[in-house]
Amino acid sequence: MLSLGSGAQAQDGAECFSKYTKTNVCAYAREAQAKFSSILPMQMSQTVTVVSAAAMGPMLMITARWEMSKADLDRRLVANGVSPAQLGESMLALATNNACGSPQLAAFVRLGGKIRWAYNTADHFPITSPTVESCPQP
Repeated sequence: MLSLGSGAQAQDGAECFSKYTKTNVCAYAREAQAKFSSILPMQMSQTVTVVSAAAMGPMLMITARWEMSKADLDRRLVANGVSPAQLGESMLALATNNACGSPQLAAFVRLGGKIRWAYNTADHFPITSPTVESCPQP
């Protein structure tokens, strides 16, 4: 029987291997994607639903839908005096705190993995895509 995992690993490029431990970070990304995808969709809050996960090389990409339209988002930002750039900064801080606060995800990032969140509105407008590329050492 053909093992999809071993074939994918055989094709992994240099970007997949940690420069420190030679760990195959792409294999970890694929494993995390498979585990995460099995529980989707996942309601994160009243307004946010995680709808997909994908592994792309050493990156785990998670897509979340905000249950509001682009127009609703714009109205909320204006009402709260928040610019799109400020929203992006806040979402990067949140993504970093979540990833680096989890021992497993922090280890993945420290080995060279990346975690990108892609946030979209219900009408498919991209909001922001923060990427966690580093975590401080404990």
